[in-house]
Amino acid sequence: MRKVILFEMNEVPFRVLDDFVRRNPAGGLAAIMRRAKQLETVCEDQIELDPWTSWPTLHRGVIDEAHGVRHLGQPLEAADRLYPPLWEILARNNRSVGVFGSLHTAGPPPSLERYAFFVPDFFADSAFTHPPELRPFQALNLLMTRRSARNVDSRIPLRAALSFLREYARFLHWRTAATILAALARERVQPHLKSRRRSLQPLIGLDHFLPLVRRTQPEFATFYTNHVAANLHRFWAAAFPEDSAERPMPAEWRRRYAGEIDYAMRILDDMLARIRRLAHECDYLLVVASSIGQAGVPGERTSGFTTITRLEQFMARMGIAPGEWQQKPAMVPCLSVVVAADKADAFEARLSTLRIGNCTVRKARREGTAPFTFDRSGPGSFHFYVYFDELDLARLAGSLEGAPVAAEELGLGFFRQEEGIACSGRHTPFGSLLVYDPRQPAAAAPRATVSTLQLAPALLANFGVPVPRYMTRHDPALLDVATPSPGEAVQFIGGGVEAPVTRRPPPRRASA
Repeated sequence: MRKVILFEMNEVPFRVLDDFVRRNPAGGLAAIMRRAKQLETVCEDQIELDPWTSWPTLHRGVIDEAHGVRHLGQPLEAADRLYPPLWEILARNNRSVGVFGSLHTAGPPPSLERYAFFVPDFFADSAFTHPPELRPFQALNLLMTRRSARNVDSRIPLRAALSFLREYARFLHWRTAATILAALARERVQPHLKSRRRSLQPLIGLDHFLPLVRRTQPEFATFYTNHVAANLHRFWAAAFPEDSAERPMPAEWRRRYAGEIDYAMRILDDMLARIRRLAHECDYLLVVASSIGQAGVPGERTSGFTTITRLEQFMARMGIAPGEWQQKPAMVPCLSVVVAADKADAFEARLSTLRIGNCTVRKARREGTAPFTFDRSGPGSFHFYVYFDELDLARLAGSLEGAPVAAEELGLGFFRQEEGIACSGRHTPFGSLLVYDPRQPAAAAPRATVSTLQLAPALLANFGVPVPRYMTRHDPALLDVATPSPGEAVQFIGGGVEAPVTRRPPPRRASA
């Protein structure tokens, strides 16, 4: 058995890792990759390529069609009962666990007895943390995440910030302080650089995570960061203009944002250097994983889009009173609500009669198949995807139950995108996996391709925990750096019939 840190590096493919290491051969990432077992991962999900679906696939060892976790904020009781996440399986088997920000940890686990620490993800409803001393950090974290859903809000909530600073003084690392001060100074001269605050958030989180691990020494710990993925979605066309040479973004835009992915990667590089030192100090196997990846697509210059900007008005127009629903956190342009169980069926029926402009609102498990779709999970959990390129609200007038309705009545409005682009990097099934053992370098071998379904059973086996029978992809040597993984093609499971892997094109839309 080896103690393990699972560093969850959302959506970062080898294309980006290799490019950064080539230009920064003396950095922390390069030091890890020189000695690590390197594997390209493929996500076998069949419904949607989104992080809130692909991370449950990696954590639970089954694809999306089985675990059914498709949205942020949806009820997880059924998934947790049938396919619990690997940290809960480990805790039930008396292994000590620490969780920091992994997706779909918005609420506390059933029991905290075996958890050294538990910091929910940034889409939680409340600022619960274990231990409670981290609550000021989580309270500010959640508040700033809500305010900066698509565009960074530079305002600082004074009361929450002061409470956080009193707590943070015990954790603050000098490099983080220097990085934050430098970033704030630069954005005063170049205001568009306030977007770099997305990259400061995980640094502050790491300042809390590392002392927790040193103090509590859990056998298994996770840490999640999305900051690189956010920049890849926005600025791929600036960092890798050759990928969209046929339809390039304007030269001025490329110059303005050319360094933003590199900035996010330098933050990541510093984080990995610090975690690598911890792995040596405390003898942890370090597993760096992405559940999916990204690739470049032609970007389109845009000032924004039309979506639901007044959710209260939309719900009222749909016949749901204020006390009969609750909003749940989600990523723009998505919205999640939970409707009272006795109102849910009527709400869904009413939604199905809604028409906006030329779009008939319809139910769909896959986002982006139309400008307005919705999905339902559990008794009353609804998830909306609303993205209209049309900015003229008069042209989006529609009907509800056959009666005319104006776009303004439905709470539709303009949502500005400050960076001037919708998306130039989109999800692909192909991510990255690094297995770093401080005791020995990995055996030299070309990168094999493995399924993300293999990681959960490999981690359970490492701790001597029986692997559930539903986890069908089990390679006992996956985490052994001395044993190269076989290079056979991974097989997709879709519909119960296995077929060879193909490099599917990126989906139409990717969340940012």
